[in-house]
Amino acid sequence: MIEKEQIEQQLLDSIHNETTVTPQNELESTIFNHIKNFAILGREYSRSGYVASMLKKNKSFHGSQIQKQLFHKLVTCGELSLDYPIELAKSNISIRFKKHIFDEIKKMPPRNNKNLLDLTDLETYTIDNESTKDRDDAFSLSEDIIWIHVTDVSSLIEKDSILDKEAFNRSSTLYLPEGTIPMLPISISEEIGSINVNEPKKCLSLKLTTNQDGEIIDSSFHQTLIKSNKSISYKESDLILSDKTHELYCSMKKIQKTTEWARQQRYESGAFELLTRDEMRVNPNISEQVSVEVAKRDSPSSLLIAELMITYNCKIAEFLKNHQIPASYKTQKSPDTDELNNLPKGILGNYMIGRILQPSMRSRSADWHFGLGVNAYTQASSPLRRYSDLCIQRQIINYIETGNISYSEDEISAICHSIDTQMRNLSQIEKTRTRYWFLKYLQESYIEKDNTIMEAVSLEDGSDRRTAFQLNNYPYRNKCIFTHKIKAGQKVTVKLSGVDLWEKTAQFTYLQQ
Repeated sequence: MIEKEQIEQQLLDSIHNETTVTPQNELESTIFNHIKNFAILGREYSRSGYVASMLKKNKSFHGSQIQKQLFHKLVTCGELSLDYPIELAKSNISIRFKKHIFDEIKKMPPRNNKNLLDLTDLETYTIDNESTKDRDDAFSLSEDIIWIHVTDVSSLIEKDSILDKEAFNRSSTLYLPEGTIPMLPISISEEIGSINVNEPKKCLSLKLTTNQDGEIIDSSFHQTLIKSNKSISYKESDLILSDKTHELYCSMKKIQKTTEWARQQRYESGAFELLTRDEMRVNPNISEQVSVEVAKRDSPSSLLIAELMITYNCKIAEFLKNHQIPASYKTQKSPDTDELNNLPKGILGNYMIGRILQPSMRSRSADWHFGLGVNAYTQASSPLRRYSDLCIQRQIINYIETGNISYSEDEISAICHSIDTQMRNLSQIEKTRTRYWFLKYLQESYIEKDNTIMEAVSLEDGSDRRTAFQLNNYPYRNKCIFTHKIKAGQKVTVKLSGVDLWEKTAQFTYLQQ
């Protein structure tokens, strides 16, 4: 017992003195791992009480920030990275897939492409971010017909199989600044199941028949075989839509005309024209400085693809409803206020929308979705990335093929309830990691360069209290004390006075104009 206590204190002394720790035996390794895990997980670690009592005996670590002290000492020792994703460790999400998952993939039989509508001769394209590798959807145009294709993942992954259970446990692909943690192994999400160029893919496709005005006059679902001709980025697509000499200009314009008509139909049905908040893309650039790109979500191509996906999901929901197939629908109640009629534009308007709108909910029955202006909506357009989408796709394809269903109403509800809990956790991890890297960017690009004066917009009326604001150049919100009366929407100047990467907070002070 005395020997164990000596080892504990020797290890803590080495860590405090910032010297390299090299455990000499199994006992030392075990104790050291307990110390590291406490530094990462804190009170959530199962042996936190043991490590806390160990630290109390060592006078080098004291105060209310023991975990923080220990973490930073281990960083200095080279045992941990300052940028270690603590949130990921706390979530218990596996970054890598275990061997038995890959063994299962090797056993997968060849895909059955019989009885499919062969559309491989159609010019077919995908539009995604430049970094996208898991391509769920594509589109084609043939005279007055627009095809929206979504890769058929359900034919690859059998219900209740090892792969299916793994996807259920993960619930969704996790997109972090550090990298992507896929719901399905890369060999499926980026290869077998992804709509890659010049590779025949099995899809569940929506056929939209349009008239000369671009209006949709008929629609139907088909199991198809397609082949993508080209992968296009959003930036490239925007250029195509503005270049009348481009070979794809006419095709893209026809599709854009239909998506604009579809959007207008939703508005006339009561959809609320949401103000799109810019998207912040943070690139850690581990070997260099962190970089930040602010991308517009209302570019012509972004709106086009968004409307195609809304149309696809609406038609899926209508099919499920009309055939009384058990499903999970997305609904949203109308707000209990008239404030939406007088919203300001820009940053303040976006902020107010978030406070006024009701959150979307899941429902066993199709119902009104206020934001979209439709009476039936579900999600089935991202089966590579969201498990609930895979379930809906599996449900509808099984019905098309056999007239039977894969899930009862209770099964669907139970699956979606479990997934929603996990999805909230994943969303929080994504937000927290993005915030961490953005704060590091502020530290490197502003504080360390003594460039701390920033322009912002007040999001609330405020005076002598902590009041919310948003930076002009980044979709980042914080609070500071305004020393005199400020109106919501008023331009303000703030000074970045500090960043705390451990707490993931930034401190700003108001500069009176």
